[in-house]
Amino acid sequence: MLQDKKVDPAHWARLAVLPPIVIAQLRAYTEHLVALDELTDGKLTSWVRDTLAGTRPMFFALNGALEPTELDISAWRQRLPEEWRRLPQNCGRANICTRATEAGAPFDLVLTHLGHLEAASFPFSDAGPTEPVLFAERLAPILNEMAVSNGWRIRRGLRSTRNQPSIWEQAGPVRDWRPTLQAHDAQMQSALRDVRHAQRAALRLERRRGEEIAALVLRQFAPRIATAAENDELQRVDISSIEMIDADGLRMVESEIKTLSQGNVAITIAATRALNKTLRVLTQRKWAGVLPAQWWPLHRPIATPFFPGMMAARAQIQALRMAFGEMSDRRELAAVDSPATDFARAALALVLFGFQQSADRVRNSREPTYRPANSVPTRHAAGAD
Repeated sequence: MLQDKKVDPAHWARLAVLPPIVIAQLRAYTEHLVALDELTDGKLTSWVRDTLAGTRPMFFALNGALEPTELDISAWRQRLPEEWRRLPQNCGRANICTRATEAGAPFDLVLTHLGHLEAASFPFSDAGPTEPVLFAERLAPILNEMAVSNGWRIRRGLRSTRNQPSIWEQAGPVRDWRPTLQAHDAQMQSALRDVRHAQRAALRLERRRGEEIAALVLRQFAPRIATAAENDELQRVDISSIEMIDADGLRMVESEIKTLSQGNVAITIAATRALNKTLRVLTQRKWAGVLPAQWWPLHRPIATPFFPGMMAARAQIQALRMAFGEMSDRRELAAVDSPATDFARAALALVLFGFQQSADRVRNSREPTYRPANSVPTRHAAGAD
């Protein structure tokens, strides 16, 4: 999960796919950090610990005294080979867009990977069809093949003599994420309000220019209607004497509005609204022309569903699910099978795989008459009698 754009609530945090070779390289790098800490007599202990916990940037520099220092993009570029420094910073993104698409990756997923969420119709919004896991499964093999063919190789640094931390040590204790989710929701709602206020302000600011463009376009395509509007005679003008705007004519009018708006969506909306308001007076008097569509919002602002720490939460749940799957192979558990242990397994399954968050509902599942709220009785199932 990246937070590199943050241009609006939809881009506050976004998902990107790491191919297997990059994941292996990052694991080798984290082992190198642990070994480096061992060799520097504790000078890097707190820094490495924070880096591995995700509370510091993963990459940093060492000065002559082997002390860690922050590494920004400009300082990092100075350490690259000369050929790399001559390349534009977006060359990798352009290469991924072209090569991944050529290799058969769906273009909407490539756009999503690069963070162009609006071009991909905001795939992770509440109405989006894209599943994050399937998104990664579809792109990872293609990106991995690209990386290998481009010459990527795993570079291994120092090897640590310590035992690598277990999955439980890496994931940490399970925590209650509700306060984090509530804080994220509040932040996103505030950001959405700001976006909507900015949209309305833009429309108010461009209203006069939109009205001018609507009047100009009417003079060009329907001069008699324009004259009646300018003289405040729309209620009195002879309907049979003015121009008729059919669907084809409306398309030309709307095209001209967009041209004169020069890409400013707020002006386009203001002009379309002004035109609609003028022509609606005539339709009330039985004028049979076609009205332009009423555009209300610039676009519906969307907030990202992803929150800080989400990947840590996912790692914890995934570790618990893996452990649950291994329970049936553990003899010590099989030796103490009882109604209580059976219920414990069922409760874990409801929580880990059934997304059940209510302790009362899990507890009530022991009752013979209990039925989850989203279940359907057999006698009401499709095709059952």
